[in-house]
Amino acid sequence: ANKEDLIQSLQTALVNVPLKILQTLLNLAEFMEHHDMPLPININVLSELAVKCTALAKALRYKESEFRESPKASAVGPLISVYNELQQHEAAMGILEYAQKHHNIKLDEAWYEKLQRWQEAVEVYDRKYIENNTDVEITLGRMRCQRALGQWENLSQLSQEVWKSSHMEQNRASVAPLAAAASWNLGEWNVLEELVSAMDPNQFNGSFFRALLFVHKDKYNEAQRFIDKARDSVDTELTALVAESYGRAYDEVINAQLLSELEEVIEYKQLPQESTRRSLMKDMWKKRLFGSQPNVDLWQRMLSMRAMVCPPQEDIGTWLKFVSLCRKSGRFSIAQKVISNLLGNDFNNVPESMKVGSPEVAYAYLKHLWAIGKEKEAFKRMRVFVDRLDDADVALLAKCFLKLGKWKLDLAGTVDPDIMLEEVIPDVLVSFKSSTRYDKNWYKAWHMWALTNFTAIQMNEEQGKTYHQVRPFISHAIQGFFRSIALAPPGENLQDTLRLLTLWFQYGSFEDVQISIGDGFTTVSIDNWLQVIPQIIARIHTGATPVRKMIHDLLARIGEAHPQALLYSLNVASKSPSHSRKAAALAVIDTLRVHSPVLVEQSQMVAQELIRVAILWNEMWHEALEDASRQYFGENNIDGMFEILAPLHEMMNKGAETTQEITFQQQYGKILMDADQCCKKYKVTKRASELDKAWEYYYDVFRKIDKQLKYHQNQFELHAISPKLEQYARDLSIAMPGTYRANAEVVTIQSFDTLLTVISSKQRPRKLRINGSDGLPYHFLLKGHEDLRQDERVMQLFGLVNTLLESNLETAKRHLNIQQYSVCPLSPNSGLIGWVPLHDTLHALIRDYRESKKIVLNIEHRLINNMTSDYDNLTLM
Repeated sequence: ANKEDLIQSLQTALVNVPLKILQTLLNLAEFMEHHDMPLPININVLSELAVKCTALAKALRYKESEFRESPKASAVGPLISVYNELQQHEAAMGILEYAQKHHNIKLDEAWYEKLQRWQEAVEVYDRKYIENNTDVEITLGRMRCQRALGQWENLSQLSQEVWKSSHMEQNRASVAPLAAAASWNLGEWNVLEELVSAMDPNQFNGSFFRALLFVHKDKYNEAQRFIDKARDSVDTELTALVAESYGRAYDEVINAQLLSELEEVIEYKQLPQESTRRSLMKDMWKKRLFGSQPNVDLWQRMLSMRAMVCPPQEDIGTWLKFVSLCRKSGRFSIAQKVISNLLGNDFNNVPESMKVGSPEVAYAYLKHLWAIGKEKEAFKRMRVFVDRLDDADVALLAKCFLKLGKWKLDLAGTVDPDIMLEEVIPDVLVSFKSSTRYDKNWYKAWHMWALTNFTAIQMNEEQGKTYHQVRPFISHAIQGFFRSIALAPPGENLQDTLRLLTLWFQYGSFEDVQISIGDGFTTVSIDNWLQVIPQIIARIHTGATPVRKMIHDLLARIGEAHPQALLYSLNVASKSPSHSRKAAALAVIDTLRVHSPVLVEQSQMVAQELIRVAILWNEMWHEALEDASRQYFGENNIDGMFEILAPLHEMMNKGAETTQEITFQQQYGKILMDADQCCKKYKVTKRASELDKAWEYYYDVFRKIDKQLKYHQNQFELHAISPKLEQYARDLSIAMPGTYRANAEVVTIQSFDTLLTVISSKQRPRKLRINGSDGLPYHFLLKGHEDLRQDERVMQLFGLVNTLLESNLETAKRHLNIQQYSVCPLSPNSGLIGWVPLHDTLHALIRDYRESKKIVLNIEHRLINNMTSDYDNLTLM
């Protein structure tokens, strides 16, 4: 009873306590929940209290739990509001779609508004306004949507109706800022003067619009006074929000910027007409705008400010950038209005001859037509537009022909492959070729021309066409890819380089392809090939002699310019079980040794010693005996068993070099030698008893090593496992693994840390620290028993995904990307991985969770043992 009374009293008190104390109590509730002793307070109460003291992260967690427990329509609105406050707009959209799909919840117009789906919101509000034009919330919601959509005439008209209506007199303070935005953008300064009288001059909107009005009247002292008042208001809000997150404070940062730009507008208006300072200010405004977030509302406010002194027709380029931003953001009505303004013509009455205004604006009009679903009309008008364009306007002609080609492909869709090859692709290639002719140095044109030829090759291959039938496409694709690679912005040519390699490796045995590839090599920077070294070295031993020779020549050129970039990869290939691959790699290494002998020797020493550290002799034998027993007992493959064990016996015969190896030799050398003798006797006598005896020895070794490995050693001292790294690997010339970049200062290896930490997992990787010549420590995970060349390719894939994410407006705005780390293979089964800070292994996560919940760590293993003692030998069914 006392406990219940305490909780009841606490719930009563929570409603009225100061926010600071409330925050402490919420922290207490969270702390108790983390320790599996939650306070018996209703989650609805906790969520409302978290919202009250703007602890939005806590509020979100409680609101989500509330929705999971009771998915009602009343829970959706508040949840969307919290998501929007935290700028998690995708989550807000997701909860709405989930509610619709799984709970048949009817949508509320306010939800559309919160999700910034303005067009859908305004349509709902318009319908409701017709039914009830006296509802204040419907009216204000409709006005907010019209402002967001840039429907200034509609907003102005509605504002005037509302302003005069008696039922809205009490809400004029809410209507005024919305109406003022319309008056400002329409230049209705007399209306704006009436509206500001209803706004509080001590709040931002009241001060800001008064300042705008006084700037328009050229009363700069009065304008400055209100700018200062507005800045005080921003300062208060900004100070409170910036402590929480930059994202939430960004709107206030923009308000501060608008006030500064309004002061610059005052300065601009006071300068002489011919002043050079005016042009400098225009350039500054342009750079500042392009450096801000690609947000439609933000750009609209900033451009409206500048339009007070610089009409859109005087800065067409910037306004067309704004049109492009609106189009990509789905704000088509704003884009359409700006285009109409720049055309000086109604958007829906543009003549088919396309004889309107500036050609750049006409081009933007055609792209907008396509974006709003009028694809065929846009394509037809683009053909007319291209025919009437002046040949001197080469840049615009190149853009138009590129669009024609892309649109032709899109309109074709998924037509029959024969029609695509015979009708569509030839026409598209003509358009792309025209684009390259008008702008010989435009990456996009060459990329699309090459890519379309490449697509044609693939389609012909699928139909079983011969080389001679696809020869023209191959030649053009190779030529186009070399040009696009040479012209591409930094970091954007990997895909084209990979496609070029595909053509080279597939058709490089034909003489004309060899000539095209050879000519192309002279046009592309040698630095370009650094990003595809794994793919090139993978073909180093290809059977096609001309391709192999060209690969060796290219690697020799890369090695001469960037030996540091090649050495680690070549060392891996030189340890390949394939004799031809090993010989090819060693031949290139010998070429490098001519001009970089020190680097070659150091890289081989470091790689060899790191391999030794990655897989110690006891681990090597443990793994090999496991694989050999599988071959012998499971597959009855005696030759396979010998093939696995022979290299290890050979290694033992060469003798031990480290303290750890000497210890292993002393413990197991004799018994392993006896086992080897039994195997040799079997090869002569073919008596099975010799193998049985050998496996008695091997099993004895395996059992002892297995027991030894289970007694986990947390650290190794470098002098015990690789004295060479400790003594000789100092102040080296070789680059730090994974850090080499063309045209950047090379960070070399200064020394290796003397202690290596062993990670608790099945493969027992080591955490290694290497000290760099720049004075910084570099941490790596040294892995054995694993081929890291696949990881290397995965990092390349992640790089391509990141390029894709950066090119999309919405994903780039949210800074979405996959974290990459360096991968440096050392041999076919070992390598280094760049250490990712603040990460955990899955083993550590499971261990920490189970320890906190008092769960036995190997609970699954125990359960299996309770059911059977012979689990490994059970059948699948």
